[in-house]
Amino acid sequence: MDHPHSAEQIERLLSEPLVVGGRSIRYRYPRQKAKYISAALEYLNTNTPPENCGKALRDWLTAVPGIGYKTASWIARNWLDARDVAILDIHIHRAGVLAGIFKPNDDVNKDYLRMEDIFVKLADGIGIPANILDNQIWNELRLTPSLVRHMLTDCGVTSIDRCGLPPPNNRSTGRNYDLFAPT
Repeated sequence: MDHPHSAEQIERLLSEPLVVGGRSIRYRYPRQKAKYISAALEYLNTNTPPENCGKALRDWLTAVPGIGYKTASWIARNWLDARDVAILDIHIHRAGVLAGIFKPNDDVNKDYLRMEDIFVKLADGIGIPANILDNQIWNELRLTPSLVRHMLTDCGVTSIDRCGLPPPNNRSTGRNYDLFAPT
C-alpha cells in the first residue's frame, strides 16, 4: 500500500495532464520528479530545519535529493533573509569575472562554496548585504546582455562555457543569444 507521499502515487499525479490557461500540459520526466519529491517530503517530514543561520539551512537543504547549492541558497536567503549565503548563477559569475574576483573557468556547479565565500567577503567589504548585492547584480545583468558581452570581450574573455545561454538563434524568438557573436 502506498504511503501518502510515495513516489508511485506522486508519479501517477504528475503523469496526468494539467490544464493551464485552457491548454493541456504534461510534466516532463514524471517518474524522476516523483522520486525527488517523495524523498524531499520524507526528509522534510522527519528532519527539523535550522532557522538561525543561512549557511546552516542551506547545507541542511542540500541533503534533500535534487536540491543543489543555488536552490538551497535561494530558499535560505528568502526564508531567513540570510546575508551569509549568495545565489550564484551565470549573471553573478559574469559580474565576478568583470570585477576580477572570479575566473572565466570558475564553475558555479563545482566551485560554489569557494565562489560564494569570495562574493560574501566582497559584499561585506563594500558594505552591501550579499542578499541585496546578488539580487541587484542579477537584475542588472539579465537586462543588459549586449553590454555584458562587450565588456567581457573588451577584457579579453572569449568564453565562459557558453555562459549558460541557450543555443544561438533561438527558433522560438528568432533572437541571437550567442554572447560572443558579433553584433
